[in-house]
Amino acid sequence: MALENPLPLPQMPQAIGSGATATLAPLNAQTGGRVIVAYTGMSDKHSIQLTMTGTPGAGSPTIAPKPGVASGSVEFLIPPEAIAANIGNTAKTFTLQYEVTQGTNKFPSLALTVTVTPLPAAELDKLSIVQAQGNELDVTQLAAGGTFRAGVWAFMKNGQPVWAELKGKTSQGAEHNRVLWRVPGASVNQTWINAGKYEQVIPYSYLKDLGHDTDLELHYKLALTLSQVEADAIVGPVKIYKVKALEDVKPAITKVNGSPSGVEVPPDETSVETGVILTGTAAKGQEVEVFDDTTPKGQPTADTSTGIWTHTITGLSVATHSFTAKAKYGSEQTSTARPHTIVAVVVPTLNSIKGSPSGVEIPDNGFIVETAVTLSGVASKGQKVEIFDGAVSKGPATADPTTGVWTLLVSALAVAGHSFTAKALYGSGAVSAARTLTVTAATAPTLTSVKGSPSGVEIPDGGVTVETAVTLSGVAAKGQKVEIFDGAVPKGPATADPTTGVWTLLVSALTVAAHSFTAKALYGSGSVSAARTLTVTAATAPTLTSVKGSPSGVEIPQGGNTGETAVTLSGVAAKGQKVEIFDGAASKGPATANPTTGVWTLLVRDLAVGAHNFTAKALYSSGQESSTRTFRVRDIENFESTPPQTVSEIGQSILTGKLKITFLSKVKSADILEVSRTWDNGPVRGLSLYGYLALTASDSYSISYSIELRDRTASRVLFWIAGANITNPAGANLNMVFLNNAGSPLHTINRVVPSSTHLEQIDSGVLNNIKSIKVTVNDQVSFDEFEFL
Repeated sequence: MALENPLPLPQMPQAIGSGATATLAPLNAQTGGRVIVAYTGMSDKHSIQLTMTGTPGAGSPTIAPKPGVASGSVEFLIPPEAIAANIGNTAKTFTLQYEVTQGTNKFPSLALTVTVTPLPAAELDKLSIVQAQGNELDVTQLAAGGTFRAGVWAFMKNGQPVWAELKGKTSQGAEHNRVLWRVPGASVNQTWINAGKYEQVIPYSYLKDLGHDTDLELHYKLALTLSQVEADAIVGPVKIYKVKALEDVKPAITKVNGSPSGVEVPPDETSVETGVILTGTAAKGQEVEVFDDTTPKGQPTADTSTGIWTHTITGLSVATHSFTAKAKYGSEQTSTARPHTIVAVVVPTLNSIKGSPSGVEIPDNGFIVETAVTLSGVASKGQKVEIFDGAVSKGPATADPTTGVWTLLVSALAVAGHSFTAKALYGSGAVSAARTLTVTAATAPTLTSVKGSPSGVEIPDGGVTVETAVTLSGVAAKGQKVEIFDGAVPKGPATADPTTGVWTLLVSALTVAAHSFTAKALYGSGSVSAARTLTVTAATAPTLTSVKGSPSGVEIPQGGNTGETAVTLSGVAAKGQKVEIFDGAASKGPATANPTTGVWTLLVRDLAVGAHNFTAKALYSSGQESSTRTFRVRDIENFESTPPQTVSEIGQSILTGKLKITFLSKVKSADILEVSRTWDNGPVRGLSLYGYLALTASDSYSISYSIELRDRTASRVLFWIAGANITNPAGANLNMVFLNNAGSPLHTINRVVPSSTHLEQIDSGVLNNIKSIKVTVNDQVSFDEFEFL
């Protein structure tokens, strides 16, 4: 197909216009310009070359050709750098034209002329001074300098040159400019772009010389290409600030220090120094003139940051002076006057010491029992002296501003020698001659603490210890000595602390005996403290000599058994000392040995059924332990905790702690069943279960009763039987049937109890859930010491 010649105009959708001209607002093409080529008969065998002709260089880029497409429309993208290169301070133009190559034939298009408008002023208004308030810049607040800030603008790229300059005037009207950005050198960088801003300091040294109420103009230019030709740069809008450069601050004198000492002199006080350092405030960076009355003394300048000024004046006379500071700016205000009096230098004296409260003069090197004195002397009028007792300061005193006399009360003097001086807190610090005295006192000593050594444990008055050394302590006259006595035997001296009065003494090698300690003053009238007594006892290893069941009081032999769940343990230990009782590794608590006999006792309750191993461990000395006492707590019923009981009717029961005994059958009305104390026969002793039959020589009958385990069963039962007034020469026939919960027989044991002296232990053997024993007997037999397993 033959192509049109010339081909149709290229189209730029971001531009506005018709025909062969269009206008492009550059902000519409910040990411590049779109160009569309469309004509009839486009084929993929066509090569389309787009040409942009604008500002030489970056504004006329080489654009890669594209092949045609069957749809008839191809789009090209002009890079944003090319758009930027065609932006100026006034409108600029570029043309767009394409050429199609078909085989060896070339077909040009019509040319589109695009006019690029300048960037809007708002887009370029990106520079400012941060501290400005609106269009006012108060340089009096910028002692640390101002902050110049630049934002980002359209088509900004790394490396593009920038120009900036501040243009101002001094208070005399002279130009006062400062270049902020100079090319070559100043350019956009990627950090600036990434942060969205760039900041740099405008030094106060520049700002402070701007005239008050003058204009400060901020001029700048920017390049949208890498060209460093300033004439080609875009001119940004000029920003104008009104400068505020003056504070009409009334000067003040805030402090007067003596020179060269540097010591501050409060208002209306005096000084011996003939030089002063004045300190005050004024408008920052401004001068004041200092006057002594009407005599000018110099012109210091206030600090540019703080507004503080200082000024040294020397060669002042001994007289009263009145200093003022007058502003050399604004309305020239004058500070409030600061009076200052200079007096003659006098070497201090200390010419009187009087006891207080007596008021009696104490001669040099004299003695006193009072613990306070009034010192007095003369010094430079209105000046301070510091009073020393030896090297110890006792405080300052101020000389009368008219007479120069000073006084000071010094109290709480220690019993010791004292050497007082007065040191001038002015001039060269001259010191008076010393005045000496001695304070004496007779404080009665005390003995307040006796601690065992090395344990450090306090021993109460009248207490007992196994340690043969003790540390005694108490209070006496500060720095004085006391002699320690054990009865009438001296144990050596101790010295009271010079500050606290506390004394201590270690007394060792004490005998096992009673001791009575006192502290006798080695000063004053030799008063003696109250006695403190103790007894040193031998560090006897503890013993555990007795274990008795409770409440029975029956001794349980080593390795023995008991049915009681409480025992009373006793033994011997160091007199008055404590032992701790252990059952195996479990502590059962402490016990204290009698201070006279050394015997200790302890009731231990709630023992579990099983083996127990008791020891007594000393809570003194090296913590020795007694030998172990062992026994076993059995699960038994021996009727000892049951009161005597008797039943005489069938169906009646006797209740004990662990058994229920029920009368099942009898023959004679006199037949009874009882828990009573009969006679002792081995384990059958004290209270036992006894069935009485009212037998005669011709009688032959039996009684029966049930021995039931309360609230439990057992797999084995052991108990003892004993004859009890057996009347039948053939002995008593005893039948014992062991029953389970259902009343079913488990096992039967028959015995003949031949005589009243017969003693035997019955063992059921291991059975399944023994609940009760049915007993049938035809003569008197006693039961005791049931054990349940």
